[in-house]
Amino acid sequence: MQNYSSQVKLLFTDRGVGIDRDRVCALIGREVDLYMPIQRHTDVAVTILEGHDLTSEGCVADAVITDRVGLLIGVQTADCVPIVAFDPHRGVIAAIHAGWRGTAKGILKSVVAALCTDFSCRAGDILMAVGPSIKSCCYEVGSDVMDAVRQATGAGNYICSEAGRWYVDLARANLHQALSVGLSQANVWISPDCTSCLPDRYYSYRRTKCTGRQGGFIGML
Repeated sequence: MQNYSSQVKLLFTDRGVGIDRDRVCALIGREVDLYMPIQRHTDVAVTILEGHDLTSEGCVADAVITDRVGLLIGVQTADCVPIVAFDPHRGVIAAIHAGWRGTAKGILKSVVAALCTDFSCRAGDILMAVGPSIKSCCYEVGSDVMDAVRQATGAGNYICSEAGRWYVDLARANLHQALSVGLSQANVWISPDCTSCLPDRYYSYRRTKCTGRQGGFIGML
């Protein structure tokens, strides 16, 4: 069975690069086709198969799955969680945008289920990287958001309370969801950077109400 590990490139950008295609390609080191969906905080994933045209470009989705070599896929964020995933045995990748709504809808679990069902992946083989996002130090939420995320995720150390206020770490919530569907913690990397704590480096909608975005990208190139 072919191992695709040497072909894969992943990239989490900061505000200096953002989602600008030319700058992303410069960091990748070559010109590539780039696909990013129209994000609307859904639990929808679009699948782009090898040999098929990019006829779905422009569709509303918050995750992209592909086995297509030479295609860079990505999502944009400004506090939400950018996640990229890869099965080195099956040669399939995914990019996921998980805000609190997507996390509450279990978008990561849906993508893992699609990888296992449609591409015969084993959850234990999937590698996952989680890019910079807002952490619980800066992400105060209402009880409705906390309850929605907890209902999808279960109990865990991604929720904390202080002085009657709730704080959620969405990156760790998605880690809990990943482990619950069979991923190995040894196969998951999480950026320690909080987008709200580092406004000079990252866009943070919660902190500045900005309209800029950074991105998470992955491709078998």
